[in-house]
Amino acid sequence: MSAFLHLRDPDNPENANAGNGGDLVKHTALLTMTQHLVRQPRWRDALRIRECHAGRGVYLVGDGDPRRASMKTLLESALLLGEAQRAALTRVGAFETEGAYAGSSLLLDEAAPHAALHEAYEWDPKTRAILRGVARATGRSTWSIVGGDEQRVDGESLIARQVGQWDDRDLVVLDPFGLWRHAKHAFRRARYRRLIERWAGMRSRPNLFVFFTWGQDARGEARDLAHDRALFRRVWGPVDSMHPAPYGPAVVDGYRSLRALAAPLLRLRWNWDLRCVVWLAVSEAQLEPLRRALELELDALFGSLAPSDAWAELSMVYGPR
Repeated sequence: MSAFLHLRDPDNPENANAGNGGDLVKHTALLTMTQHLVRQPRWRDALRIRECHAGRGVYLVGDGDPRRASMKTLLESALLLGEAQRAALTRVGAFETEGAYAGSSLLLDEAAPHAALHEAYEWDPKTRAILRGVARATGRSTWSIVGGDEQRVDGESLIARQVGQWDDRDLVVLDPFGLWRHAKHAFRRARYRRLIERWAGMRSRPNLFVFFTWGQDARGEARDLAHDRALFRRVWGPVDSMHPAPYGPAVVDGYRSLRALAAPLLRLRWNWDLRCVVWLAVSEAQLEPLRRALELELDALFGSLAPSDAWAELSMVYGPR
């Protein structure tokens, strides 16, 4: 077993989610987007990956866990994600380890082997230590894992401050989960608003991959957004969908800001173990080719692995929604 797999990070909540249906779709979309970029001269050797909530690189799913069945089928398949999992796990010496699943960081490394930079931000030092071992095992020199052995790293704040200095050679991967649900997350919503506003105002925008999840409840998305709107109205009065009311001075909802952008985006919504949505932003000329590529990969994934009650919806959206 690779040395990094002996390390444990019990406080990492993604240990309980890695390899579930939400991950299978998310990672298929992330691989499709990354490979779409690196097949073109503009990004093949110049792509700079900026990954927030980078995780531990390789996850271990215990024996008897229901995720194991779909992971086994995936590893035996010819699906894009199946091939990437086999190659990535083999590269770091974890393919023979029962229950091993490659997370987004390792999959990005596999999808963009000639990337100019893979900058990874991870909050928890224990998780980051495991990721450092994975990065060393890849044998690539382009990894930059931010933070020391003890300190926590707030990747969201770092990206929010720095995104204005980047351009379309950057791929920014954001994973804010369900940050709009609770009042205690108001500062994070404000931070995402600042990030999206800076991104929207750039002439050469970084490519953007933003993942949200509502957990197990299939009705969670509609309920949470309705609750947000009701909260805004109760505290601040009528809400303009283009300019949502703040929770307090200078505190506004970054998720709603993303939804209200006039720039075209691809939106992928699905329900498979988790109710999720991904927003993908590339240059306008790349949107339609990326949408076609996603349709092919998602049709293959759902046709091979998804349960009968799982669904996905991919659309190109413009303006307020």
